[in-house]
Amino acid sequence: MVNMWSSSSTNTFVGYNGTVTNIGTQAIGTIVRDSAPFYIVGDNGGTLTEWQSTAMAGTVFVHSPYRNGPQMYRMYALEAATVSVYKNGVLEATQNVAAYSYETITGAYTSYVMSFNSTGSILLASWCTDSADYNPIPPASQTIYGSCSTLSAVYAYDYGETVSVTQSCSDGTTATLSAGSRATISTFGSQYTGKACKWTAPEGKLIGGATVGDGDGGDSTTFLPLTLFQQVTPLPKTLEYLFLISDQAATCTTASGTTYSLTGSATNEVYKFYTSSNIAAGTVLSCDAPITALGDDSSTDEEHQIILGPVWAYGLSTTTTVSTTTTSTSTTSTTTTTTSTSTSTTTTSTSTSTSTSITTTSTTSTTTTTTSTTTSTSTTTATTTTTTSTTTTTSMSTSTTATTTTTQEGRSMVNMWSSSSTNTFVGYNGTVTNIGTQAIGTIVRDSAPFYIVGDNGGTLTEWQSTAMAGTVFVHSPYRNGPQMYRMYALEAATVSVYKNGVLEATQNVAAYSYETITGAYTSYVMSFNSTGSILLASWCTDSADYNPIPPASQTIYGSCSTLSAVYAYDYGETVSVTQSCSDGTTATLSAGSRATISTFGSQYTGKACKWTAPAGKLIGGATVGDGDGGDSTTFLPLTLFQQVTPLPKTLEYLFLISDQAATCSTASGTTYSLTGSATNGVYKYYTSSNIAAGTVLSCDAPITALGDDTSTNEEYQIILGPVWAYGISTTTTVTTTTTSTITTTTTSTTSAVSVSYSFLFGGESVSSVPGAILDTGHSYGDYKTSQGYTYGWLCDGSPMSSSQETSQISGVRAPPRSTYGLNHFDRENVCKSGSTYLPVTWKLDVPAGSYQVSVLFPESYKSQCSVMGTNAGCGSSSCTYSSTVTVGNDGFYIGGFGHDSGLCHSVGLVIISGEELDADFNGTGPVAPALQIALI
Repeated sequence: MVNMWSSSSTNTFVGYNGTVTNIGTQAIGTIVRDSAPFYIVGDNGGTLTEWQSTAMAGTVFVHSPYRNGPQMYRMYALEAATVSVYKNGVLEATQNVAAYSYETITGAYTSYVMSFNSTGSILLASWCTDSADYNPIPPASQTIYGSCSTLSAVYAYDYGETVSVTQSCSDGTTATLSAGSRATISTFGSQYTGKACKWTAPEGKLIGGATVGDGDGGDSTTFLPLTLFQQVTPLPKTLEYLFLISDQAATCTTASGTTYSLTGSATNEVYKFYTSSNIAAGTVLSCDAPITALGDDSSTDEEHQIILGPVWAYGLSTTTTVSTTTTSTSTTSTTTTTTSTSTSTTTTSTSTSTSTSITTTSTTSTTTTTTSTTTSTSTTTATTTTTTSTTTTTSMSTSTTATTTTTQEGRSMVNMWSSSSTNTFVGYNGTVTNIGTQAIGTIVRDSAPFYIVGDNGGTLTEWQSTAMAGTVFVHSPYRNGPQMYRMYALEAATVSVYKNGVLEATQNVAAYSYETITGAYTSYVMSFNSTGSILLASWCTDSADYNPIPPASQTIYGSCSTLSAVYAYDYGETVSVTQSCSDGTTATLSAGSRATISTFGSQYTGKACKWTAPAGKLIGGATVGDGDGGDSTTFLPLTLFQQVTPLPKTLEYLFLISDQAATCSTASGTTYSLTGSATNGVYKYYTSSNIAAGTVLSCDAPITALGDDTSTNEEYQIILGPVWAYGISTTTTVTTTTTSTITTTTTSTTSAVSVSYSFLFGGESVSSVPGAILDTGHSYGDYKTSQGYTYGWLCDGSPMSSSQETSQISGVRAPPRSTYGLNHFDRENVCKSGSTYLPVTWKLDVPAGSYQVSVLFPESYKSQCSVMGTNAGCGSSSCTYSSTVTVGNDGFYIGGFGHDSGLCHSVGLVIISGEELDADFNGTGPVAPALQIALI
């Protein structure tokens, strides 16, 4: 979970065993991880601010705020992203967000439909500056669930397009709304005493919704897709009422034996439970079907949602994974009795004593979980440090004496099609093992990166990561059929299958089971729309072209070996797709039905490309025929790239693709550097040298990998994703009885930390300064770099007020004005005391150290422009100040004065690089806080 907006010293953590703890002040952007369900709610100026689950990440969002503004939207990137923000369909802002950092926009957005389209996975949240209506915003979806308390609205992502939305409710009623702009809904009952509903858009259309005003307090809740429902819900606050929603007649129980049964309409598939009796903080609801929960904090009258999702990340049947040796062990049944103490440390290097246990769950229509039962007393302390250093740990422990079996889930892969006795498992440490025959639907889980590839009639069949789950897919098979599609459901789903836009089949799939359809689908565009999260794979009955199929996306990456095709989800609609490649070339395709692409080079010797559809449109793609064998690979969105890639088979060639100039290395020290086009954001690496099975690629940026098995000449992909699920260092945790330990670690480091940044001030990127951060005039404290360094503008040494910030923002001038664009120092002359111009400062809070800096003062008067308090010595022409500067504890800063002062006009570019000094510089050193919570 990510702290998106909580600025107070109260951040209430509740674990799956009901232990409630205040973890104190945490910086915006702090991430807390645990292997078992937990939840955190914070506070911002008296408004409850829920931390946000990374399950809510997406690329397409829509929202419409209700109360008076200005409103703020915060975007936290799980990978580097460019976010386009539209206000009633008109481009309002374009925001570049570095991976694991955030950006915030502010504006008058009341009642406008705000649409967000991102090139990478982000979390999105909104907050009204009058301290009301905090909303974690889910990705736009075809179907959403919620309830209207006082006032609600449903809105379409495609602003201005008439979208007919069906409202189906728990009381059996239905209605039709038009969400072309913003369809409002009147109250169902204050304090959520009314019905629950779902709102469904036509296939291929995306909507969002929210409700405000429960009758007291000043908060809001958003409408959610089923994929964000959960079965385990710990409550962090005492609630004066509780409202549950599901698509099933779920029953939820507590540890005390209290049950809450949801009732509603079987026809509409909407159920609810409501109680106005107080529910104590620390209560944990365990439900037999996925639900979503919301309630009103009894102390503040603020309603909030408990959003954990996705539903398959954990369940009521839990598994403890016990690590005892330094080998990778595949198990189907293990009983172990042990007493142990485990200490896990996440650092930049891998522990020398590491082990991996694999738990196999076999599934048909019902789920059987293999459980390793452990009786012990164990304590796990998880510490994140940025360097090797002295660590001070304060533990806050609450102990209860009840024996339980805990969860160690991690990543999951599903056997979609492998029917042979050869299923090759490779772990993150490079151990390769044949785990033998496994039933279709078998799930393998581990806490560290791994991969499995099987076989079906001589065709390599990759097992499928649950990261590939989705609800909307598109595919078009190439070779002679008949072809088969297999749908594995991570929750109960009804899947509608379309063949060139005409309904071909409707398939009901029970949770954790699968269904298969067969037909003559060669060259047809096959679209899949599911009510629940599914995995999808295709196979040709002539034993060729096995494809794990990713969800349809706006942007996909891949390469054309012999023949490729790109196709639009909305069949028959003309969709103009831009092809941008690693060799710097671009082209335009029309994917209204199926756009074919000729070979880039057999055996993937050609360029890598990305294909981008217009905002709000979804596409898919694949390539077939590498010149030998008979297999195929699909084009992938960035969200399915990874940084750790273990290879299960020896490859006769290896092809890597990224959106960055990534470098990958192996344990033997071999490096693979991706090269390509910075303009197009596409890079590749290719080698025809054999790469041995068990090789593990560790990359400094997310990549996707494919290659050709030397023994079968079958190409296959290694798809682990998502990129934020794990890093190069991994830890296997041994857990049993219910001792809950919250560990906050503060590390004082004496090592040097490298800093290298470029800042542009004209509001737009410039190709000659790749990777630059765009500063758009906001007050100091609003923004941070990816390393957590605050930057922004000050007036007379203090962060700018609202009026001062407005003046600073108004001074942005886009490039090519004086080459890079610029921002004036206080364009509207607000930073003054009477007639006296006060100093205007731009500051970057880097640690104390020695830095090489270059600052461009591009235009007009410059007599009092300064760097680190020293006059820059500029004349009247464009002036660049370049020097090595010593930075103390006040950070790096440049200075000027208001526009009409005639003293310092503007700044266009700042470049800074160097290293911080040791921690005892000037007596006190920088402190790098890190938090990881381990719940045992």
